[in-house]
Amino acid sequence: MSWTNKYKKSIDCNNPKGFSQKAHCRARKLRQMGKETQSKSINENETQDKEELKVGAYQTRHFDMCPGASSLYADIGGKGVDMDLAERAAKLQDVLFHLEKHTVQEMKESSEEDVKMAENLRDQIMEMAKMMGLEKEHSYLQSHVDAIKKVLDKEEVNEDLRKWFREKWVNLAKPKKGGGYEECGTSGDKKGYAKCVPASKAAKMSKKEIKSAIRRKRVAQRKAGRPGKDQPGQGNKPIMVKTMKEEIITEKNKPTKPALWSKAKSLAKSKFDVYPSAYANAWAAKW
Repeated sequence: MSWTNKYKKSIDCNNPKGFSQKAHCRARKLRQMGKETQSKSINENETQDKEELKVGAYQTRHFDMCPGASSLYADIGGKGVDMDLAERAAKLQDVLFHLEKHTVQEMKESSEEDVKMAENLRDQIMEMAKMMGLEKEHSYLQSHVDAIKKVLDKEEVNEDLRKWFREKWVNLAKPKKGGGYEECGTSGDKKGYAKCVPASKAAKMSKKEIKSAIRRKRVAQRKAGRPGKDQPGQGNKPIMVKTMKEEIITEKNKPTKPALWSKAKSLAKSKFDVYPSAYANAWAAKW
């Protein structure tokens, strides 16, 4: 989505946010010095973008983020709707579009609270749209919520990568000659997928545990039809298996006082019509 004149004018070149705003401010400074730039200058005295409009008594401020909303509300009065309801819906959409502008364009990051707020605004607006009989016409709202979610998802992926590098994950399938293991992501031409774990965990694992972890990873890859580097599935989400094999320990319950337990069972058999049963055993266990 290209920047609107309104957004360009809102950029504080004394404190630009991110690479794009810094590049814009450099170009603005060059134009002020009389030099030509690839980007076009804007009329600093322009007060209103064509996307902004009046809905009832309310003047929109951020409808430049959504041409669909501008198109719908430009003629909202002619659709026979309750204008008080339309005005309230426009105000809430302005809040949603401003939230998107702030998180996606300016900060390039969002939080779970931002996403929840966007979803709540969408739900409120859709309720009003339903009351106006324009629910389908407001379907564009979801794309704005998705845009805010996408920024959050990107942040989470980046955090996962930062954690990966902090913990120094290594490939158990590629031991070094002098000890230790190659870093993950350096598999080269080696066939088969890596079994990666934090270096601290690898140092505590026995040879048997390491072989087991690698073997189970290979089995899982083969079952998924992705046994090696040259097989279909490269670049897909990795298949995860537990590093340590879970062991199931079974142990029979043994009475600590066999003679007393034998007597309790005999009494339970004479007392209850059905034995063994859960109820009879519970009674016997109280002895």
